[in-house]
Amino acid sequence: MPEVTDQSLLRFVQLLTSAMDAGDPFTHGRAYHCSKYARRVGRHFALSEPELMDLELAALLQDLGKRLVLHETSRKAGPLNSDERSRMVTHASISARLLADLPFLRGASFLIGALNERWNGEGFPAGLRGEGIPLGSRILAAVSALDAMTSDRPYRAGLEPEQAYSELRREAGTRFDPAVVDALIALHESGDLLTEFDRNDALLFLSDVGDTVPELGPVGATGASGRAA
Repeated sequence: MPEVTDQSLLRFVQLLTSAMDAGDPFTHGRAYHCSKYARRVGRHFALSEPELMDLELAALLQDLGKRLVLHETSRKAGPLNSDERSRMVTHASISARLLADLPFLRGASFLIGALNERWNGEGFPAGLRGEGIPLGSRILAAVSALDAMTSDRPYRAGLEPEQAYSELRREAGTRFDPAVVDALIALHESGDLLTEFDRNDALLFLSDVGDTVPELGPVGATGASGRAA
């Protein structure tokens, strides 16, 4: 049997997550967006290539639990009630458990498992604080929130990029690592946040058949919502 390389594994996971997102105009392209934002921020912090691979895979697979276990709740047309919100915040833990038994995805599972930890120690499941939270998880939390805020949902329009960055600044030091937020904003302002995006992949991961391929401009990648992310 041919050896499975890191790049072939990454490509397979990209295809898998693109298929999971297909047909949903509100999340189509989310996995790819988050993976490339996360990898770029990870390079800013000089993560090693294996660490970057785990981070990119974690960004691609973070919503697996939402898709497999909480599918109906995630597709609800209106705002979630308190019980539904409580269930939805477990999706990262579900994703981590689903991946934990796969040796080649164990690093990604570890990062996803700490996605809901908060910089101030008030997150879950372990109440980790500050630099006790894995750096990859801190990066993933910020880029995932950025993509979610700038994307349309059935019950609200996405924020403009500058509004989303203002929200990240507001929660830096409580929910998010301030250094990660600063790096994300600096990369956005310099136009370097998109340097991991591939124009050829845009055809596959960021557009549906018949759609115009998004223009990867200097500020943000345009997803299915038509907004800069």
